[in-house]
Amino acid sequence: LHNLFIDNFWLALLAAITMIGLVFGWILCIRFPSKANQIYRYNLILFSLLVFYMLAAEGGNNSKSLWLLTYPLISFSLFGQKEGLYWTLSSFCLILLIFWNPINLQFISSYSNGFELRYISVYVIISGFAYGFEYLRYKYQKNLQEKNRWLQWEINERKQTEIEREKLIEELQTALNEVNTLRGFLPICSHCKKIRDDQGYWSQIETYISKHSEATFSHGLCPDCLNIYYDTDVDEVTDEK
Repeated sequence: LHNLFIDNFWLALLAAITMIGLVFGWILCIRFPSKANQIYRYNLILFSLLVFYMLAAEGGNNSKSLWLLTYPLISFSLFGQKEGLYWTLSSFCLILLIFWNPINLQFISSYSNGFELRYISVYVIISGFAYGFEYLRYKYQKNLQEKNRWLQWEINERKQTEIEREKLIEELQTALNEVNTLRGFLPICSHCKKIRDDQGYWSQIETYISKHSEATFSHGLCPDCLNIYYDTDVDEVTDEK
């Protein structure tokens, strides 16, 4: 870099600024990832100043002008198809303007027609390949995102099915516990015949059984109670009917 400063001060200065800008940009991208695209734009502007200066001022016999051919690859890889195409077309227009040099700027090197034709042809070919690769990358990424969304949907469906299955198991377990309660030991009052539940509350036997099973009750009088409480015999009731 020291020798370059001695031989070509302006090129060395642009190279140093671009290098410092790229390093600083990488640091900013790490610290502020949400602003990465904006930082990439600033870095690409610095890179553009460097490569366009090399094309304009270094002459056709110097390989420095070939660095500009990497511009389409960088543009498409950083910004995708749409914005990358804008940067690439803008760069292409500037290349044509440098080769044409309509106002005959003295610092712009002159190139042979053969070199200009080859340079533009290579730039167009590289741009086409870069666009094609970015298109294939975009399609692959889009298909991958679709598969990820489908997998996420399937995972959610399986989770929902698992939740419903656990809920059904819980309901069946609750029903089984209720059936087991009816089959197990039931504390019942020897006088009023009320049953004590698990919470310690006393309920009528028909209320308790209806709550813990699908049985329902209809009330009537047995022959013994009819005779005791109403002093009536079943046969007399039958004869009256």
